[in-house]
Amino acid sequence: MEDIKRMLCLANSYKPPAGRCIAGREITGNGLGAWIRPVSARETREISVSECLYATRHIPELLDVIEFPILRHDPRGHQVENYVIAAGRWKKVGAMQFDDLECYLDKPETLWPNTERSSSGFYDRVDPTDLAGDEGSLMLIKPDVLNVEISFNPFKNTNNIRAGLTYNGDYYNFSITDPKLRDTFRGRSQGEYPIEDALLCVSLTEPYERDQKCYKLVAAVISPTPIA
Repeated sequence: MEDIKRMLCLANSYKPPAGRCIAGREITGNGLGAWIRPVSARETREISVSECLYATRHIPELLDVIEFPILRHDPRGHQVENYVIAAGRWKKVGAMQFDDLECYLDKPETLWPNTERSSSGFYDRVDPTDLAGDEGSLMLIKPDVLNVEISFNPFKNTNNIRAGLTYNGDYYNFSITDPKLRDTFRGRSQGEYPIEDALLCVSLTEPYERDQKCYKLVAAVISPTPIA
């Protein structure tokens, strides 16, 4: 049976093969509740753009308050937040201000276990056997330092766009999947670009088929003003 969920949108990021990962905090009668991630019934679970359009033909923006129909809860390992969507139009029913987010920050000691790194990142992946079952796969954090780092990837003959951040004394380097931020920095020269006064929605993927590792991503960079 269908149900309607109401959610504060804290991420609308790229998700392979050609869709989006949308996530946020459920809105209940008592305010913001648990994290929630609407997913499709497809095995890859991405949301297509057509599945999340408003009646205005716009897609959800960060800090939109959204209503959407769901069929069932569908947790997958550490991605305990997943709910399979039902067919139906999504609705924007409000919005939240950036200044209201401070009291809803997650404050973990580390961004999941700091055990592994990829060739491009730092503390950016983890073996699923190292994850606690109730740890979840989404967090809203305030980094101590944040830089967008652009470097050349010789294997793909293109630039990497990654986030170098410090949180609770630890340095991390994650891939960025925030579409607007990637578009903003796509044509920039290689180097580091500091960003002030931003919050991050960080996400932990399902195990990748190629190496069975879960990767840590910056799914959204939330700022009080547009990042130029």
